[in-house]
Amino acid sequence: MSGVEYTVEFRAYSDDAWYSVNLSPEPDGDLRVSYTNISKKCDNVFHARNFSSWKEVEEFKGRFRKVSKQLQDEECRSVVNGMIVCACCEFINGDCRFYDARVKEFKGRLIGGLAMEGVGKGSGKEHYSTLRRV
Repeated sequence: MSGVEYTVEFRAYSDDAWYSVNLSPEPDGDLRVSYTNISKKCDNVFHARNFSSWKEVEEFKGRFRKVSKQLQDEECRSVVNGMIVCACCEFINGDCRFYDARVKEFKGRLIGGLAMEGVGKGSGKEHYSTLRRV
């Protein structure tokens, strides 16, 4: 399977944010997770021998999903209270991370009219700018 890559989203262990990644099997059966547009030195290599139970394997599988699609302007009317979206959280240093969030209040417009609460343990932010459909 060498040379085959799959593009998906991965919820990183370090901050629980979602990142676009490429997956590639290693010759020894390990799995390389390469973050899109991030240095190769940040790649993670996961070794099958390090999983000690099926529960750990299932939790690991749950950290992957198909790439989420950015919500388009014409889809604004489909946003409703309680909806779970993947939202961009911008930090002071310009860093932008995506977290799953639940819409708390929608006032009919996406910018400035949306209040959300984080679903993942890493988010905890109340202000998001870009939405993706989960």
